[in-house]
Amino acid sequence: MAKHELIAELRGYVDGLGGVAKKIRDLRRELARTRGLLREAVLGMIALRLSDYYTSCERMFERLSDEMNGARPEGEEWHRILLERMTREVPEVRPRVLSDRSHRDLDELRKLRHALRHLYGVEIDEPKLRIHFRKLPELHREVTADLNRFLNDLSRTFRAAEEDR
Repeated sequence: MAKHELIAELRGYVDGLGGVAKKIRDLRRELARTRGLLREAVLGMIALRLSDYYTSCERMFERLSDEMNGARPEGEEWHRILLERMTREVPEVRPRVLSDRSHRDLDELRKLRHALRHLYGVEIDEPKLRIHFRKLPELHREVTADLNRFLNDLSRTFRAAEEDR
């Protein structure tokens, strides 16, 4: 894939994160107005959207790993390892993608997604879920700032490499 196409694709993922964050914001407002069974349904939708947010980030990291690192990690811990790799620069390949803070907060979402995928009918822990959706606006600002910085740095690197030819 051409380098500029990759950047455009990754910018599309960043834009998509904004849409997911907005859906969570809207659902959070709806949660304040609901009771009973409908409240449980809205909590479930919020949990699903939080999971979607992390999954969207992870897909972006997979694309980066495929195109720039040569391969994705393998094994049982691949999700954790992939996220961790995004905190490291790969000399002469790509700059660091995520700050330590974004990594830490995304790792919490990764753990939440894992728990949600393995609940199998167990009720969602509302207080724990509230922590995640209250932190999302700040997390979204951090992550999008990191990703935009990374993509801008990558664009400059690609342009400089083309000019050197």
